[in-house]
Amino acid sequence: MANSFLETDVNQILNNPGIFNFRAYGSSGTYIKSVFTNAASFSYTPDVFEQEFDDTGVAFDAIGKENGEISFAFGKVFDLDFMSSLAGGLFTKTTTAGSATACDDQIIAAGWTNKAPMPFELIVTSSGVSVQANGEPALTSVTGDSSGTLTVNDDYSIIPDSNSFSGYSIVLNSAGTASVATTEEITIEYNSPVIVADVEMSGGGLKNYNAIEGYFDTNLKDGSPAQIYFYKGYFNGNLNTGFGSASTPDASVTDVVISLKLDATRTEGLQMFSFKKQTL
Repeated sequence: MANSFLETDVNQILNNPGIFNFRAYGSSGTYIKSVFTNAASFSYTPDVFEQEFDDTGVAFDAIGKENGEISFAFGKVFDLDFMSSLAGGLFTKTTTAGSATACDDQIIAAGWTNKAPMPFELIVTSSGVSVQANGEPALTSVTGDSSGTLTVNDDYSIIPDSNSFSGYSIVLNSAGTASVATTEEITIEYNSPVIVADVEMSGGGLKNYNAIEGYFDTNLKDGSPAQIYFYKGYFNGNLNTGFGSASTPDASVTDVVISLKLDATRTEGLQMFSFKKQTL
């Protein structure tokens, strides 16, 4: 029947939370990822007008103005690193260093992926609280259970990583001098790294801020990946943070709206957005 859904129709339904990915406009760097709920929307509105001449009348219709908007609810209400980077400089973020603090050793289980970033997990020994590093974390040693002590910038390297809560990750290299194998367990001993005491985000006052680019990444009901790309967008400046109460289970979220603009550096017809459905 014409009004019934086929299995292929049902498979178009999004059934998983999406991931919002973004980076600075025009950048070739790593996308920053933020998981959000299904409470997200994309809108696109073209303004169509008639091109008319006195002698011939209406010659053709044309697109005169195009508007786009992305909105979603972000669950990490006080993720100030995310919010300040999303806003492209609209807000001012200030990081205050804490003291050198003893942190637990970290164990990386055997079976790790060669040359793949793995987050440093800074857990304060006295409290068990996970913290951020104020600069590259100080290490006493990195040791393989068979290879022994590993050497920095040879068997491993330390990199800033926006996808790591601590702010940094370790990358192990099996082709280094120690020839550490991916089947080895790795022990990281921290040397009381300096941690972040607090992060402050503030706003107010006229200022320029920068565009971002990015995409939503999700899955259809049949498991095939799908993406919605946007090429140039601005955080629209509205910062709405709700607060819950003791008598309700409702979660507090931050509502985010991104206004899309045409990217005139791209080919006409490809300047605002694109949808992509990948086949399995």
